[in-house]
This record gives sequence, C-alpha cells and structure tokens, in this order.
Amino acid sequence: MMKGIMILLAAMAVLITFGFSSIEAQDTVKIGYLTPLTGPGSLFGLTGREGFTLGVEDVNARGGINGKKLEPIVYDSQSKPTVAATLAQRLMLEDKVPLIVVASGSVDVLAIMEVTERAKIPVFVCGSSSPVITEKGFKWVWRRSFNDKVCAEIIGKYVSSKPDWKRIAILSENSLYFPTYSFLVRLLYFRPQPWHSWSDFSFDDVGQSPSAHLLPGVMLHGVD
Repeated sequence: MMKGIMILLAAMAVLITFGFSSIEAQDTVKIGYLTPLTGPGSLFGLTGREGFTLGVEDVNARGGINGKKLEPIVYDSQSKPTVAATLAQRLMLEDKVPLIVVASGSVDVLAIMEVTERAKIPVFVCGSSSPVITEKGFKWVWRRSFNDKVCAEIIGKYVSSKPDWKRIAILSENSLYFPTYSFLVRLLYFRPQPWHSWSDFSFDDVGQSPSAHLLPGVMLHGVD
C-alpha cells in the first residue's frame, strides 16, 4: 500500500506542477491509469492497480487534493502498443484527464508519448525503463525509476569485478523491448575479460516467475 501511495503522491506532484489549472473547474480530479490487466504483464498490472486504488482511497479519506476527490479511470493496456495508444486518446479526448499514469512496460509509454506531448498532457511513468523515454527531452513525460542504461552500467561494473564469474546468464521477458537489455548490459560492460561468456534466456510473460521453467536450464549451462 505504501508504494502505491508514494507513486500517487509523486504523480500528484507532476499534476500540480504541469496541469493543475486544468482541474480547477472539475468537481473531481480525474487520473488516467494505463496498466496491463490481461495478457503479458498482468500479474504486475493487477497488483499495481491494487496499490494505486489503495493510494486513491487514502488520499480521498484525507480530503483529496484541495478539497477535490480523486477519480481514477483505469484501462487495460494488455501490454500492446496499439491498444495503449487508443486508450490514451480516449483518456484525453473522452475522459478529459489532466494526467496519465502508465504502470506498464516501455512499449506502452513509447506508443503514447508523442501524442501526449503534443496535447501537453503530463505522463507519469512507473517502472518503464527504456532510455528513449527520457532521452527525447519531452517536457510532459516524467519518470520515477532508473533507465536501463544506468542499471546495465551498474550490473556491468559489478559483474566485471567478480573474476570467479566466468559464465553469466541474462533473463528477460520476450517482448518488443527487452531483448535489447542484454545488448545494453554488454555495451556498458566495463573492463570485460576474455574468459567471460554470456547466455541469454527469455520467458514469454513478464508477469510470470521465470524460476520454475528457466532456472533448471540455466543451471545446466553451468553459469556462475
């Protein structure tokens, strides 16, 4: 619950900074929330929605924002870029939300950010880690997490400091974006040694635990 509240409070800070004037005439403060509730990533999406809902309830119990209650409008992005883009248009044109929170993979954010930027609708990004999201310099996109270049650099430095680790495995979900994560780790792999070798493993659903069906195969490769 605390994580959901912190995400919501951070999103409210973005709204107040960029779009508060747009809610002054509304009876409630509408917040668009895009997340995968079905399909790949639905496990994360469903639990994230629970935290977000609890955060909304907590803020409303405390009097809302400037006396206005929060009204969440939640849509299922299905982790599909075309669906996310359609739903973003609906949130802006039909629901007229002043803020969109995206709690999904990078593919959803990348699918909507050009349109939301032109419409000057703030987008608060939770967890999506593609470097492109913030490298374009968009004013109306704000992210709370590290991007993959930062994470890959940290991983690369850490692994290169372990001389006894000779075979390394990278696990990532099989999506439009995440195959590049292995490339990022290798690209930013500082001080590589000739005895290091890599093995890539992927799983189809970002919401599933890869341990049950992947780790036995990973261990057969003799990774360190």
